[in-house]
Amino acid sequence: MRLYGIAEEEILLVLSEPEHTSPSRIGRINAWRRRPTGWLRVTYVDEDGRRVIITVTPRRRGPTET
Repeated sequence: MRLYGIAEEEILLVLSEPEHTSPSRIGRINAWRRRPTGWLRVTYVDEDGRRVIITVTPRRRGPTET
């Protein structure tokens, strides 16, 4: 998060109000949201009543552009 300048609040926004969601592998979900410099992808899984964030990745292209 420090490397890419991503705030925790931005990640929470992606998870609560994603513009797009898509399945990932092994039951994971990708949540996408547009940001001024491109897109932010948050990969997570829901397990045992909690949400576990696997990775947060800034992307140039969005989910429908790949």
